[in-house]
Parts: sequence; structure tokens; C-alpha cells
Amino acid sequence: MRTTPFGVLIESFQIDKLRKRWVARCLFLLVYFVNASVLFFEPGDSDFTAYNAWVEKIQNLNPEATVLPPMPQNLVANLVYIGSILALLFFNLLISQLYARILIGDYAGQSVSVSMKSFVRRFPYLLVFELGLWVIIVFLSSLLNRFGSTQWLFIYAVIFILMFFFFIPSYLIFEEKGFIASFTQNALRSKGLKPFIFISILTLHVMYSLPKFLLVMFLWDYREASAILDAFLITFLCLSFARMNGIIYRLVHMKNEKNESSQNSIENS
Repeated sequence: MRTTPFGVLIESFQIDKLRKRWVARCLFLLVYFVNASVLFFEPGDSDFTAYNAWVEKIQNLNPEATVLPPMPQNLVANLVYIGSILALLFFNLLISQLYARILIGDYAGQSVSVSMKSFVRRFPYLLVFELGLWVIIVFLSSLLNRFGSTQWLFIYAVIFILMFFFFIPSYLIFEEKGFIASFTQNALRSKGLKPFIFISILTLHVMYSLPKFLLVMFLWDYREASAILDAFLITFLCLSFARMNGIIYRLVHMKNEKNESSQNSIENS
């Protein structure tokens, strides 16, 4: 198994490489269909021009004013759009963790049914963790927007957060540990590995961003075609990130098993 960031990246791209290939293909089709549907039909309204103008009026409002400017007519549609995108991102994260659980189960010699049952049984724990993670990311987004940060700075910050919580889902749903034990094990196992994890996730994101940039540049006037291709890129990114999670988790545990075996040999001798 490759152990360099580039090697892990190459392994991560092989999303079809599960013991049961049909599982990987079914997950790919499911994620692609959901993403393509949301991006193609675009629930709500993605035009925030009226909302931004309304916010600007409120910010420039006289402190002595008693009446606020009327809300934009498409405000509800804007909220529906935001909700659909957040729900889509949340869905992608959950499926990503399901793929990672199946991959780690493959490494441990477990069947797909065992991995699926474990995921369902531990789903409430994973749900609480994902919601907590979203709260942190949303808070970070609002904090960075207050200081006028760029989109790239926000992406770096999100990757930085993921780096610190990288192994927690695996401990929650594979080893079935509690929150405190998962956080503790994550801190211990990721010690010294955070730069490796950060570079691996960042490289994966760059590999997604380059084709995305080309889509925006060449298919700006063809929203439907862009949405279909973007859904493919997002799906590939989602499962590649899941595979990366499982691979690095396995590498860490192989290293720990080797160290424990060496220590036992020294003690026995």
C-alpha cells in the first residue's frame, strides 16, 4: 500500500476498488443522481441580488429609523436554495462515511452487510458528529466573512478543521467507540500525521478545482450541461475523499500494530 501523499492520492482515485465492486458502483450512481438532480433542477432561487441589496440597505439604515426596508420577494426561494445545497453537502458527507466504513470493513475481512449494519446502528452518533462539524464550519464561515476573507482562505480553514477530526467517524462507526474515546483516539493516532493529512486533502481538492474551473470557463452559458458534469466531479471527489479516509486509517493502524508487535517481542525476550 502506498504511503506517500501522492501514493495515497493515486489509491484514492481507485473508487471502484472494493471487494464487492457493485457496491462502489451503486454508491457512485446514488451520489451522482442526487447531486445531478439538485444541481440541474436547482430548487429555490440562486440569484441573491435582491437579498444583497436588502442587506446593504439595512446596514446603511439610519439608527433612528423605526421601519426596516421590505424583504425581497424571493427571500424564501433563496432560503430553499441554501437549504438544498446544505442538505446535499450533508448527504455527500454521510455517503462518504458509508463508503469509508465499507472499505475499512474490507480491510478487516468483514462483509458488506456487516459494514452496513454497523453504519446504521451507529448512525445517530455519526449524525450528531456531522451536525457539530457543520456548526463549526458555519461559525467559521460567518467569522471569516466578517473579516472579508477570500473563498480560498475558507477552503484552507475547512481542510484545517477536517485534519483535526479526520479519524473520528471511523472510530465512531467502525470501532464503535463513544465520543470521548473517539476524540481521544483521534488525537493520539493523528499525532505527527496532520501535515500528511492536510496535504492529501488539499491535493484532492485541487484535483477537483482545476476541472471545475474549466467547466465554469467554457460552459458558463450552458448551466444544465455544467450541472451534469459538476455532479460527476463532486461524486468522484466525495468517494475519493472517503477512500482516502479509509486508506490513511488503515495505514495508521498497520503502523500501530507493527509497533505493538515489536514492543511485545521485546518484552517477551
